[in-house]
Amino acid sequence: MTNPSADSATDLHARFPAGKSRFALRITLLSLTGVTTVGATAVFLRILEPHGDHPLHIPLVALFALLLAWVAFGAWTGIVGVAQLLRDDPAASRRATPLGPHMAGPNPPTAVVVPIYHEAPDRVFASVQAMHEDLDAHDGRGPIDFYILSDSTHPDAWAREQLAYTRLLQRLGDDARVYYRRRAKNVHRKAGNLADFCKRFGGRYEFMLVLDADSVVAAPTLLEMIRRMRAQPRLGILQAPPKPVNRGSVFARMQQFAASVYGEVFSTGFSVWTQADGNYFGHNALIRVEPFTRHCGLPVLPGRPPLGGEILSHDFVEAALIRRAGYAVRVDPDLDGSYEECPTSVDDFAKRDQRWCQGNLQHGRIVLAGGLHPISRLHLAMGIMSYLSSPLWGVFLLLGGIAAATGGLGSPSPTPESLPSGAPIVPDWAYGLGLFVFVMGLITAPRALAFALLLRDPNKLAAHGGEAKAAGSVALELALSSLLAPVLMLFHSLFVLTTLAGHNIKWEAQNRDESALTALEAIRTYRWHTVVGLAATAAAYRFAPDLLPWLSPVLLGLVGSAPLAMLLSSARLGRALQERGYLLIPEEHEPPAILVRQNRIAQQNEADTAASDAHPLLRLVATPPALALHAGLTRAHIPPPGAEARLDRVAQIFLHGGADYLKKDDRTALLSSPDTLWALHQRLWNDWEPGELEAATARAPAVAATV
Repeated sequence: MTNPSADSATDLHARFPAGKSRFALRITLLSLTGVTTVGATAVFLRILEPHGDHPLHIPLVALFALLLAWVAFGAWTGIVGVAQLLRDDPAASRRATPLGPHMAGPNPPTAVVVPIYHEAPDRVFASVQAMHEDLDAHDGRGPIDFYILSDSTHPDAWAREQLAYTRLLQRLGDDARVYYRRRAKNVHRKAGNLADFCKRFGGRYEFMLVLDADSVVAAPTLLEMIRRMRAQPRLGILQAPPKPVNRGSVFARMQQFAASVYGEVFSTGFSVWTQADGNYFGHNALIRVEPFTRHCGLPVLPGRPPLGGEILSHDFVEAALIRRAGYAVRVDPDLDGSYEECPTSVDDFAKRDQRWCQGNLQHGRIVLAGGLHPISRLHLAMGIMSYLSSPLWGVFLLLGGIAAATGGLGSPSPTPESLPSGAPIVPDWAYGLGLFVFVMGLITAPRALAFALLLRDPNKLAAHGGEAKAAGSVALELALSSLLAPVLMLFHSLFVLTTLAGHNIKWEAQNRDESALTALEAIRTYRWHTVVGLAATAAAYRFAPDLLPWLSPVLLGLVGSAPLAMLLSSARLGRALQERGYLLIPEEHEPPAILVRQNRIAQQNEADTAASDAHPLLRLVATPPALALHAGLTRAHIPPPGAEARLDRVAQIFLHGGADYLKKDDRTALLSSPDTLWALHQRLWNDWEPGELEAATARAPAVAATV
């Protein structure tokens, strides 16, 4: 590869300081965090001072300082992002710089890889088709191939994927550069899936764009990412922050709106202080294949799960390993056109977080590994703290309640006799109120500044519903997030405790449906949240009534967690808010072409699938192109042990009763034997009149009865 020109390198980092300036920026950020923490802790000590030496004061102060530092660091990161965005020319920062003469010619070989595990194939394959067509429309595909990497183990999912792949190839025609590979055993899950791709096919490609099953990246964004990677030969991972889109529930719309209004502020602040020492989010990132393959093999941690064994959260670790090898990792917040879909209910969000919690706690075994960059260690530690902070807040609130009940917090105020002559009397509650307002201001300041930035951009403001609707949306999101915070705090505390107690989670497919939570489901899931909220309210009223006003946001969220979860899961209410102009995002105001294409193809796929109620295995057997493709892809598979001995029996059951009467292992055995499938195909079609699949499906029982 030709070395980039100085102009190109300068263009790439024009907005960010380097060397001593970068070090000074990080020191400044840490100093601001430290000063904020020390000042707030001093006020907290002043609140405790009138209560004398109470045994709980030391742990309370230690927890307060730690948690306040965590909040302050996030707040100052957002404020740094606001300052950077005020300096930037938005049009210039989002403009794709043309390729220079040193990078003339076609793009290097690039693969777009989509690992999937028991996903709905209609939408996954729609995203691949949309990206393929989008690249063709921009005349920029070149040597860019697509790989759908299946780890699905259920035979019905396997059959659906094969049918969807056949349909995709038929639509794309001879120019299709889409490949499907299914692993018989999903060793090491997603990380193992990507490692298998790199081992088998990685030598063909210089770059790979890693996506999730719900991800999509517009062609101009992908081409710009390739350009930036070419311009920086030591750039190992380039992360494009994904924007959540396409969801309708209130909970999903909250996440989409928050990411749209506040997300750029935080990602910009993060990018400014991390620069070449950034992080990897696991998807929507362009990766340099050779160093990733050579340096990012994940270790198997010593000991038993959950803290030992396979690493569940692989992305932070891979970023740390490639950084250790001397390659940069960057998050570029100006890369528009990177999208994902978020969980639509608090339940689904919590289930996903439980996996991440166990994976992030495993990073405690890695954070001190030799040779890691200090900022990589910080990323790993912050990932751990993102979950530990919840039980720490819980312990802080519990100790505060006990201290208040035992005279260590919240009662006496200064009197004229206890103060120097002429000193103003400041009641105890005033310090508490001031500290509460300060902490809340620290949490909300970046959001308020992000909203102020939104008001400066008339076009962006209109895309969020206009001034009044956008302000209402900010207030609504803040209110719902405040109520939801203690609910998630209890979830995360439970996840941390169960992980540390040795409970290992099962890796299940993520639910991507938009089904509302029923009353029974809400009561069953949130009964303990409600019990904890009621018990805490009663205890505070009985032993520390002075704390009730301060605890009311937490208690209200816990006591009302079940109806709150039901409300947030409602797509109907979400659509009503959208129709009235609340929680809008620009991608709804003026949908990008890639999302329009993706949704149109997905709806077409879903309609095609719904046109037949046949079992996917029967559809596969009855569809010659799909069966031929499946047979060609399956020749390399080794049938499960004992499969050949039972294939005749399995085939007879299939003919007499249909695929629904086959056990899971029998379906897998059938799908693993192309010869048996072809024999079944001939047997069935010899008895069928030529026609549509629906006719074949309707006649299947009659045909079976003649066997």
